[in-house]
Amino acid sequence: MPVDSRRTRRDCFAMARHVTPINSTVLQEKVLRKILRDNAGCSLFARLGIAKLYAYKDFNLLYQSFVRAVPIVSPRGYLDNLTGMAQQGSVRELTQEPYRVLMNPKMVSAKPPAALCWWRQQAIPVSTHEINAFLAEEAAWRTRLTGQGHPIKGAFFYLPEAVPLRHVDDMTLGGFATAVDGMRGFFEKRRALPRLSLMGDSGGSRMRWFAGLLDQLQHHGEKVEVMVAHPTTLIDFGLYASQQAGRFLPLRELCPNLKILLFNGYDVAVERMELGYLLAGLPDLKWAQWIWQPSGLNFVQDDLNLRQRLAVRLGGPVFYEFVPVSDVLPDGKFVRNYRRVHAGMLENGKEYAVIVSNLAGLMGVSTGQVVKVLQVSPLLVQAKGPLMQLNGLNEGIKEEGVVQAVSNINTALQGRGVFVRHALMGHHIAQRQPVWVVELSRPMSELPDSVLDSMAKRLHAEMDLRFDGYRKAIREAKMKLPVVHFVGMGSFAAAQLAWSDMSRLDHTSDAAIVNRILAAAWQVKTIENA
Repeated sequence: MPVDSRRTRRDCFAMARHVTPINSTVLQEKVLRKILRDNAGCSLFARLGIAKLYAYKDFNLLYQSFVRAVPIVSPRGYLDNLTGMAQQGSVRELTQEPYRVLMNPKMVSAKPPAALCWWRQQAIPVSTHEINAFLAEEAAWRTRLTGQGHPIKGAFFYLPEAVPLRHVDDMTLGGFATAVDGMRGFFEKRRALPRLSLMGDSGGSRMRWFAGLLDQLQHHGEKVEVMVAHPTTLIDFGLYASQQAGRFLPLRELCPNLKILLFNGYDVAVERMELGYLLAGLPDLKWAQWIWQPSGLNFVQDDLNLRQRLAVRLGGPVFYEFVPVSDVLPDGKFVRNYRRVHAGMLENGKEYAVIVSNLAGLMGVSTGQVVKVLQVSPLLVQAKGPLMQLNGLNEGIKEEGVVQAVSNINTALQGRGVFVRHALMGHHIAQRQPVWVVELSRPMSELPDSVLDSMAKRLHAEMDLRFDGYRKAIREAKMKLPVVHFVGMGSFAAAQLAWSDMSRLDHTSDAAIVNRILAAAWQVKTIENA
């Protein structure tokens, strides 16, 4: 059912008002009360004991009762809890296919979801509220860009990751961008590409998915003025397009009128070098950050000239909570008496893990992301990357440090005609062995061994400098020196990795993802004891 365009416009105006410094507590109190009131009759709320909370007049009392009743869970934990409820209740037959639990109209929300979407490798329900908020933000981007001297008359082009499609009765489980596209109104369809809902199932294959997107750009690229993509997805798509053309294919040949790149990621430090080549010939192109998730999370760079200052849309369909990172263990779990606060209780300069509840029925679900608060009112944050650290050997590696290390190496490599495209760090716990896989932009046969050896040593030096746990484990001989595998260009893409669900850290105990990339690589060179 298409979204009512009049409602979308109303939502857009409401979202624009939330940019002004309205009290964060007031905005989020309205959201939480609406979540509790609209879904008061569902089984999840009854199980948690929060069906009557919306009637509490005092918000502090309401929130403290909510905190005591609603535990923080991962997306997998959320689905497991619902499946357990179904097994104990009158809908046992739904647990034969766990995703059917989400479709029960009285399980997590008063109404059936508008769509089921993949998020962090699990299925979650998505309501029309999240879709309307996304369309409202899309419309707000046009207004915002026009106000900053970049009028947009052409189309937005979305370049999402490939995800498998599953059909659950009359509903499709797929990507969020596809769900949004299937519910666009008449005018929204004319201003957004590609028609993802008509592209069919790629089977989760990135190459088949990229083939469909490339075909769309070859036919409609002149209409595209705004590209929305994860930076890693964009450079892998650019590699695929160049392979199909048999030569390097800059994006200007597909999208000659491209004006704005909106990247859905917390940093572009690793991809910046390649993006510079891919986007060459578009000198007036502007970059901006727009972080969104199927959960309804929405962080927006309102000013094109101010990087890493993201406004949090507190008046949308999401109730945000925050846990100080000092209360989070390296494996992502919380300490026993962790603190939990809403947006009105944040402190400037502190870092927090982000938790969401929304109108679709998500309750206290961790996003797995960390933000640093730059300003409390209106709320501005800096995205800091994934919460979970690589800690199987007590090395305590944060992804942010890996990104900074690779960025420094690329800076040092300028002038040598090579750069790091992708990098992933993991470990073999049984062998006490840290391991890297690094994808380079040139065949290794064209590079002297001294360059590869220097890069391997620099990776170790960067980790030793940044992380106390890593340095201590190495010096106390509790962990060996790292092994670095250099692989040829395209190896990460050939391994069919879904970058929307993966960090630059391989958390498996036996470096399974690293091994998967090595198996797909056409060229490998290993340096031990870096």
